[in-house]
Amino acid sequence: MIKKEPRYFCYLLTFLVCHCLFSCVISLATGQGKKEPLVFTLIDSVDYAHKHNLKIQSLIDKLDLRKKQLRVARPVGLPQVNLNSNYTYAKDLPKSIIDFGGNSPFPNFQTPMQPLDLQQVNGQTNGLQPPIPSEDVEGGTSITEMEFGAHHTFQGGLSLVQPLFSWGRYYYTYRSAKATLSASKSELAEAYNQLNLDVATTFYRLLLSMEFVKVSKQTVEFSNRQLEIAQDLLSSGASTNFDVIRAKVQVANAKSTYIRSKNAVNLAKDAFKNVLNLDFDQDIQVSGDFRYEKIDWLLDDLIEWSIMNRSDLQQIGQLKQAAQEMVKVTQATTRPSLSFLADYRVDDNEKLTEMNKVWNVGLALSFPIFDGLMTYYRVQEAKSAVSQLAVQHSQLEDGIQQEVRAAYLQILEAQSLMDVQKETVEQAKEGLRLADLQYKNGLITSVELTDAQLALTQSEVNRLQAQHDYSVALVRLEKAIGQSLSTLKEKNR
Repeated sequence: MIKKEPRYFCYLLTFLVCHCLFSCVISLATGQGKKEPLVFTLIDSVDYAHKHNLKIQSLIDKLDLRKKQLRVARPVGLPQVNLNSNYTYAKDLPKSIIDFGGNSPFPNFQTPMQPLDLQQVNGQTNGLQPPIPSEDVEGGTSITEMEFGAHHTFQGGLSLVQPLFSWGRYYYTYRSAKATLSASKSELAEAYNQLNLDVATTFYRLLLSMEFVKVSKQTVEFSNRQLEIAQDLLSSGASTNFDVIRAKVQVANAKSTYIRSKNAVNLAKDAFKNVLNLDFDQDIQVSGDFRYEKIDWLLDDLIEWSIMNRSDLQQIGQLKQAAQEMVKVTQATTRPSLSFLADYRVDDNEKLTEMNKVWNVGLALSFPIFDGLMTYYRVQEAKSAVSQLAVQHSQLEDGIQQEVRAAYLQILEAQSLMDVQKETVEQAKEGLRLADLQYKNGLITSVELTDAQLALTQSEVNRLQAQHDYSVALVRLEKAIGQSLSTLKEKNR
């Protein structure tokens, strides 16, 4: 009898080998699919956002469009030259039967079917097809069949129109397009300014969330140690079960805070990725510290600099200038315009012995008299746009002043809080150390130890929050004045 165990063993071994190979392939594919984490500093974040932010890309495309529109407006007052030509082939030419009533312009055809020589055709018939005579009842020729046109016809021409005087219409159109281009540049600069604020805000928010995780983790570790101490004291009879229950509650609360802080990091990362236009599946890390830079300028000076440097305020002014130029363009349409005209044309076909050449020059004067008040209402509409932009300029100027004041006051507040919390954290650490020793020796209750721990945690949170608020207030101030503080320092040296 043949034993079948070795065959089953081979089947099992083959299955295990295939399973291992399949697992290796899956693990390699999964490893290749994972994206390496990207590490961003604040400077890297700003540079990346400038290159990949969708709003910035849209405004760059808009700026390119404005440049093309300026190129269109620039040559409006230059001469316009047009060249045109056409060729026509006609297989059948139109014919007409004419009854001259004995007064035929073709005298040599008084005798039926008498041929004409070439000189007579060119001199007397003006290039018309020689008529075919017919006899009337009396034997004279009075009815003639004539053929018009030519089978092959070529025509060409060159025309020139040069505006001489249009009451500044083309000049004002160009100036309006130029001001609109400048407004688009200012809009892009303000978008960069706002993007810098958004990137810095989300960057510092992510840093703060990561620091909160560290604080929460330390609280969990300390709460676990406190629970172990409470259980040891309960075992030795130096404490009651109340302290153990209290420590367990403290551990649960600390873990809840730790979970929330880790989720806050994920939310902060998503906000950061959104500003940088990153894929949400991309893992990222940030590297850096909170920013500190002392402010020595007066509030009035900061407001003055903001009015001079804000790109959005410059944009409103440039749009207002463009609207004022359009008022002049609209007004110019009601005034006379003068243009120089020149035209040269050629005409040829198989019946002409010499090509026809015609040229002429002239002046064209146009003076609108009445257009149903259409231009009047267009002028009023353009003036209304100017007035609206003037109001927007005033409103924006007031808003900028309020924005500078708010950022300046936030800096002062955060500065004071950091000074206070710096000492508070050190005192809270020392208080917790003493409370821990006293609790181990049974001198204080778990409630007092928990209070000391909460005081330290709150002090560290307040310190981190103050550092975050100061950093954000600095970038908000930079956004409000329209330039970085380092640039401002260089200008005022």
